[in-house]
Amino acid sequence: MKSLTFDIDWAPDEVVQHCLDILGEADVRATFFATHRSKLIDTIESFGHEVGIHPNFMPNFNGKGKPYRETIDQLMAIFPQARGVRFHSLGYSAPVLDYCFQSGIKYDSSVFLPFQAQPYLEYTGIRRIPFIESDLQTAIDQSGFAGTSLPYDSSVFLPFQAQPYLEYTGIRRIPFIESDLQTAIDQSGFAGTNLPYDSSLPFVYVFHPIHVFLNTYSMDHYSAAKEYYHEPEALLRHRNRQKDGVETMLVKILESNKPANFLTTGEIYNLYRETEMRGSQNKH
Repeated sequence: MKSLTFDIDWAPDEVVQHCLDILGEADVRATFFATHRSKLIDTIESFGHEVGIHPNFMPNFNGKGKPYRETIDQLMAIFPQARGVRFHSLGYSAPVLDYCFQSGIKYDSSVFLPFQAQPYLEYTGIRRIPFIESDLQTAIDQSGFAGTSLPYDSSVFLPFQAQPYLEYTGIRRIPFIESDLQTAIDQSGFAGTNLPYDSSLPFVYVFHPIHVFLNTYSMDHYSAAKEYYHEPEALLRHRNRQKDGVETMLVKILESNKPANFLTTGEIYNLYRETEMRGSQNKH
């Protein structure tokens, strides 16, 4: 099962429409994490897509942001049907997740695991080393106190790590394992995914409408166009038409898969929720 997701990031409607056109031609539904309201964004669900929220707490890290509850409340007032969240720039904290759950959010897709459990060099330049068990999580689950309750593979590649899991906050975490931004930094994989794929696990892709529109091939390319972010006609002058880029990657992914292979991220949540409920019923 695969899921295409798009972080809208305040992109103009013309830029978002470009993504909708590509998805429409392929007859594929996706999940859009929204930062704002617009005439187009208000219609996205009518095309069968899902809309989640994309809160921005980056100003908070500079001491200039609003209280996190206010940010979440504002987005939930615009998108009361939202069940999913991905945080802008992946910036969040446990209390934020907890408040999202209290506000009706059921899953989060802000966990970036491109090689699932292997340490990896992120686009920020920092090497991310995931942790896979927590005392707090174990206390909530009330399991595994005698030692680790997770299977261990000394080769480090642990595909089970990419499974959605129910966190102590109450939110189900659905990791994504490929991102257009990471690929633009690496400048590899534009012809399609270059990651190993276990079909029994969700494979969640992250795209940004601005990078699809520009067909971004490097961060230098994007930097040259960024000042025109809200000027679609000016952005067209910076659109990459010579090299493989983010749009190339998206189209190749769509061409190499049947529409039925794709689910919205909310549908992935439903599958895991249903499995969990059946397991609970069987215990009784």
